[in-house]
Amino acid sequence: MPYLRPRPITVRELEALAKETGRHSIGDGLILNVAPSGRAKSWTCRIRVPSGRRRDLGLGAYPEVTLAEARERAAQYRRMVRDGLDPIEEKRKARRRAFTFRMAAEQCWEERKGAFKNGKHVDQWINTLRAYAYPTLGEISIADVHHSDVKAALQPIWLEKKETARRTLQRICDVARWAVGEGLRDAELPRDVIRSALGRQKKKVRHFPAVPIEEAPRVYGELKKKGTRAAEALRFQILTALRPGIGRAARWDEMDLENGLWSIPAQRMKTDEPHVVPLPEGAIDILKIVKAIPLPDEEDADFVFPSPMKPAKSAISDTSLKKVQDEFIDGATLHGWRSTFEDWAAEHTNFEAAVIDAAMAHALENEVKAAYQRTLFLDQRLDLMQQWDDFLEGRTKVRHGLDAAYRARMRAAAGVQQASPE
Repeated sequence: MPYLRPRPITVRELEALAKETGRHSIGDGLILNVAPSGRAKSWTCRIRVPSGRRRDLGLGAYPEVTLAEARERAAQYRRMVRDGLDPIEEKRKARRRAFTFRMAAEQCWEERKGAFKNGKHVDQWINTLRAYAYPTLGEISIADVHHSDVKAALQPIWLEKKETARRTLQRICDVARWAVGEGLRDAELPRDVIRSALGRQKKKVRHFPAVPIEEAPRVYGELKKKGTRAAEALRFQILTALRPGIGRAARWDEMDLENGLWSIPAQRMKTDEPHVVPLPEGAIDILKIVKAIPLPDEEDADFVFPSPMKPAKSAISDTSLKKVQDEFIDGATLHGWRSTFEDWAAEHTNFEAAVIDAAMAHALENEVKAAYQRTLFLDQRLDLMQQWDDFLEGRTKVRHGLDAAYRARMRAAAGVQQASPE
């Protein structure tokens, strides 16, 4: 039962109570809390909500909130209870209604952007939402965003900008999932339902333009003759068959030259798994030469191939590698060398697909198989990478079969021409 005072408390009596630490009942469920230090003082209202639970509601600090104001706020809460409402639940609902999709997306991005490995992807994540989601969803309460709203936001770009639309949908669903975790929303958005409502996108597989197998030794030889740091970095990437961002950003503390192993930590890999590369002779030679004959400002660099402009802070750029490659062949991307390697390994070697996938750091799609497969195939992969090295160096030849003839025909039809060195 609420404490009933024989008469209303006076201001002077209240001031006297405020000098004593503890919880002081003022009457009608109103409580003045004085901290042990005697400095922090606040109002609390004790009520019993319709469910029967007793709740203590904060009304603000004393004396900033006067006795009269505290009584009025307590009376408002009691009126809500009389109407069958839980004041705490109503405050939570009000907060949810005030939290828009835009606010949720920006806060979600702030919290997760530190986990991105690529700085460009940090901006892309939020920029796609700002461009394609905010115009429709931005001012809707995150609690009220419905899958029909998401469909309306993405409909204009779903068939015109397919990949962008799919990524934006994923990010919208990520924001909704974050909001569920924050108590701002009751359920995630049904991504599959939204995709189905938007309609089927006709997918066109995008292949990275690659150096043809038959041209690979010539281009590699030209890079070797070039001998610049960018050319050496590109040769190292080609020999290891990894993604450009991994190869050019190799670090000295990842190298075990004595055993010919390159151990890459999980945070630098797309698969979020550590990866070990058995290095062929050509890659080891590159590392030994770079270490023995460093360029100016490279002596103390952590990167094997540091940026000429900021050797202590960053690795050599993709632009530098692409520029030197373009001197010897047109149209091929840096990433395309992985396609060249995969085609060569499939057509001209007898290694199992699992060994080739392991060499390229492909993630296994079969989760059960991935859970049980523990072997790294290091010895077999070393044989594979050495054969790749031998092929690029011209020590072995490949048979120009039907696959090569077909590729040449397709290049001719597309009007692709190779660049000739001057």
